[in-house]
Amino acid sequence: VAAAFVVAGFAMQTLPASAQGKPRPAQQQAVPEETELDQIELTQKHIDGFIATQKEITPITAKLKGNAQPSKQMMAQMEGVAKKNGFKDFDEFGDVGSNIGLIFSGIDPQTKKYDPDNLIKQEIARVNDDKKIPAAQKKKILADLQQAAKSVPALKFPASAELVAKNYD
Repeated sequence: VAAAFVVAGFAMQTLPASAQGKPRPAQQQAVPEETELDQIELTQKHIDGFIATQKEITPITAKLKGNAQPSKQMMAQMEGVAKKNGFKDFDEFGDVGSNIGLIFSGIDPQTKKYDPDNLIKQEIARVNDDKKIPAAQKKKILADLQQAAKSVPALKFPASAELVAKNYD
């Protein structure tokens, strides 16, 4: 599960914000597209607004079954919630969420420091040491982790990582 979370976190950087409006379960891996995430300099206002919006949107999206798309009414509700919490629109909320997700996935839960390279190395070691994982599955997980290690983006705004880490819990 941790491997999937790390891989999914780095894969999120390549998805358009509109595709990321609904949070993805940690176990589900994203398929990267060729579009890169536009990194933004996060502020405490972004983080507070994201948390507040996410709390209000969760009950709305909980009504969706499977991979169903939200109705126009649901989208209007979510747009209103995003605006109420300081975002220009729902797409801006998605952009902020994507940036937070990118950084969050690279924060070591023990140290609360942004260190995606070390996290991936630790996960590779855990997978290699786990004798319960079938060989074929282990090979796939390790390949995904190696790909994630190669695709860790440089942060344009290192202060954003400090801010997300500060709000980690």
